[in-house]
Amino acid sequence: MPHDCGHHNASHLSKKALIIAIAINGLLTIAQIIGGVAANSLALLTDALHNASDALALVLALVAIMIGERPADDKRSFGYKRAESIAALINLTALIMLGLYLAGQSIHHLIAPEPVHAPIMIWVALIALIIDTGTALLIRTHAHSSENMRAAFLHNVMDALASLAVILGGVAIFYKGWNWLDPALSLVISLYVIAHGYQAMKKTIHLLMQGTPQHVDTAALEQTMRAHDFVVDIHHIHVWQLHEHRTALEAHVVISDIRQMESVKQSLKSLLHEKFQISHSTLEFENKEVSTACKEHDHDHGNEHHHDHDHSHKH
Repeated sequence: MPHDCGHHNASHLSKKALIIAIAINGLLTIAQIIGGVAANSLALLTDALHNASDALALVLALVAIMIGERPADDKRSFGYKRAESIAALINLTALIMLGLYLAGQSIHHLIAPEPVHAPIMIWVALIALIIDTGTALLIRTHAHSSENMRAAFLHNVMDALASLAVILGGVAIFYKGWNWLDPALSLVISLYVIAHGYQAMKKTIHLLMQGTPQHVDTAALEQTMRAHDFVVDIHHIHVWQLHEHRTALEAHVVISDIRQMESVKQSLKSLLHEKFQISHSTLEFENKEVSTACKEHDHDHGNEHHHDHDHSHKH
């Protein structure tokens, strides 16, 4: 139970930090849009829209945490934790589309630079730098608790760096008159948004497509299971993530002595949990002789299998 209480407290703290961060990012986005229009700065507007997407990411993270706390029911027997991944996919799709649009606008303004009001650009970016740094520090302590919180932290760190770049660009425009720097900065921020969104989207789709988790080496897993004294063969192995914090496995296990099935089952589950962090395993057992007979006679004697379906969870 201590683990459950700790997770609940972390979730509560995460929600509190997210609500504050959402409010701050929302106000900052409005300030940057007003400042961007007033200064005629595409870089400020790009940063504003990037902040807006971050605010949306934070909103989705908050909603996902709240949905994810719902217990499993008849309709969702695995629970609602994947809501977080679905929310991330929606946000990342919007982020990439936004990045592409801004990149196009940046190229257009690079070809025909427009005058920029540098002082407004500098002051608004300075406010953004302070807020982004503060938000990053606020979320940092919770960044280890979830992928969404970690992504939110990294977003704010990159926002702070982008704001710093806009400040330096504004200084250069003020003293040198280099108006082309504004769309150039906008293009760099846009490309970062696209690249970051693409990498994050790949991971999210991999999870939703029930891909093998990165931390699991399937060859090593199979070898570990085969090394058991009573295990003769392993087949039909499937490993996937139920959600970010929970990995599942199902496999057919052929054993030499069916009388040892219960002890083999428990020891394999312990191995999977300790070595590969697999907390949910479903193992179907087959006796060696029956399994061999099945292979020889194909599906005609398929019913001779001795199966044990185990759906117990190891916590």
